[in-house]
Parts: sequence; C-alpha cells; structure tokens
Amino acid sequence: MNKVIIADDNLVFVKRLYNVLSEQVEDIHCIALATSGKETIYNITKYQPDILLLDLEMPNGNGIDVIKFIDEHQYSTKIIVISAYLEKLYTKYPNLLSKVAYALSKPFEIKHLIHTINSILEDNIEKSIEKYVIGELEKFNFNRKSIGYKYLITTIITVIQREKIRFNLEHDIYEKVAKIYSVSRKNTIKWTIDKHIKQMCYNTDAELISSYFHSNAYKKVTAKLLVTTIFDKYNNIIHNKMWII
Repeated sequence: MNKVIIADDNLVFVKRLYNVLSEQVEDIHCIALATSGKETIYNITKYQPDILLLDLEMPNGNGIDVIKFIDEHQYSTKIIVISAYLEKLYTKYPNLLSKVAYALSKPFEIKHLIHTINSILEDNIEKSIEKYVIGELEKFNFNRKSIGYKYLITTIITVIQREKIRFNLEHDIYEKVAKIYSVSRKNTIKWTIDKHIKQMCYNTDAELISSYFHSNAYKKVTAKLLVTTIFDKYNNIIHNKMWII
C-alpha cells in the first residue's frame, strides 16, 4: 500500500481530496493531512510517504521549503504540486523542477489528479519488479555488463507484467524485447540470452543452481526455466502479500 500525504492550507479542500482519493484510487493510504509547511515536513520525516500532494502557498514554511527539504534529505517521495501559483515555481525556482514528478494548476479536474497518481503507482510497480528481478539474478555469476544481461532482465520483467502463467518466450516475449532495444530479429534476443545463461552456469557453483531450481546440478538451465522460476517466486510473494522493500 502506497503512503500519501496531502498538504494544503485549505482544510476543506484537503478533506474533500482525502475522501475522493480514498474512494477512487486503489493501493494508496492517505496517512496524514497537513495545512502548513512545518507540519508537512514533520509528517514527511515521520512517515516517509511514497507520494506527496503539495500546495506551494502555505504558512509556516511554504511548498518550496518542503521540496528543498525532500531533496536535501534524499527522500524518494514523488511530489505532485497542486497550486494556483505554478508560475512561481517555473520562474523563481527552475532548479527545483526536476524534483517534482507532476504539477497541476488549480483549479483542476479530479480525474486529472487521479490519472497522475495512477501513473506514479504504475511506475512504482515497474521499479519494484525490476528491483526484485535484479536481486534474484545477482545470486548467480552473470556478466552484468553484457547486453545479454539487459535482455534477460527485460524479458523477465515483461513476463511478470503480463501476469500470465503460460507464455511462449519466442513468440510472445522476445519479439517485444527486440522492439524495446530496436533489434531487427527476435532470434538475436534468444541467441544472446541463451549464450549469457550458458556462461552463467559455467561460472556459478553447481550446488547453488541445483538448490535454486530444485533440480540436479547437471540439468541444463534454459531461459524458460530461469524466467519461469523467477516468475513463480515473484507471484508467490505477491499472493502471500509479502512486501518487496
């Protein structure tokens, strides 16, 4: 569940926004409401939210102060600025624009805010999947500078995002990966990944391979076996509601 803080000096607006988001956006939990810059910074320190909805004009430390605080302390919070004074951010503080994920000018339609939040949530899920896949592959002695390693990561992520148990690497997946990397032939993806995995097996302890894949060490590790194993492990984590941190 993604943690959200709503910061705006208009308490009526904050409560209304809280109610709408709680009803219409899945996978978020509004953990705090704030009506001042000081209160916002306190809640950020306490909760370290995933998303911050931030007004620029607030008492006791404005939105600019909050953005600077998040940047200085290197929080991973995604900032959505919601303000009638966006021009102030663009003209006086252009160096802070890169710290803001999105900016919406008041008044705005709630559907635009919901779309913005959903875009961030989708991006967070993709990064979470990538982090998990890389963590699993790091258990083996892959050549992490090889293009085959990049192809393999993208292949596994693509399979997980499809959320389907049955998949055909050559017909369903490698073609998509080839398009992502502007490779003319999907067979190039297959050949490179197979070669990469073969080299990994040669460089990795046989007992580790046997333990991870629950098979005899001499059994050949194919791309299908590797992708399916990581896919199954990831789904077990999600279904058991275990969080990837």
